[in-house]
Amino acid sequence: MKRFQKALLGVVVSGALLFSAQAAELPSAAKDTLQSAMTKVQQEIKDYGQVKTLGFTGENCEIILSNLNAKQYLVNLTADSTHKYGILDKATGKLVVPVEYDYYIALDGTETLVSQYDADHHPNYWFADETGKLTPMKPAN
Repeated sequence: MKRFQKALLGVVVSGALLFSAQAAELPSAAKDTLQSAMTKVQQEIKDYGQVKTLGFTGENCEIILSNLNAKQYLVNLTADSTHKYGILDKATGKLVVPVEYDYYIALDGTETLVSQYDADHHPNYWFADETGKLTPMKPAN
């Protein structure tokens, strides 16, 4: 039964990744908007002890923060039809996982599966813990 569940998870992840496949680099305007948003988030945490602004817009760019778990926000950046994801620490307002991943799946607790496509459009997967430590996911044999 566990093999079936693992195989099913693999099919779901692979299918979802096909729909979100993007190898595009973020435009510099989107990078500037991201930097500005992170500065504002850190200032709000310093001033109020929490993040008050969860949406940011820039030139052809939108950034939305959403609850990922008790300690982290998911950062969703959309620019020129490209979606990238990262993870932000709620206590510090700092990115623990950079906004450069093509897909994510929130897992139990504070662990998240993130993926990124290589130059040949093959996905690579990592488990990201609450500190941002990335552990490569080994393919099942």
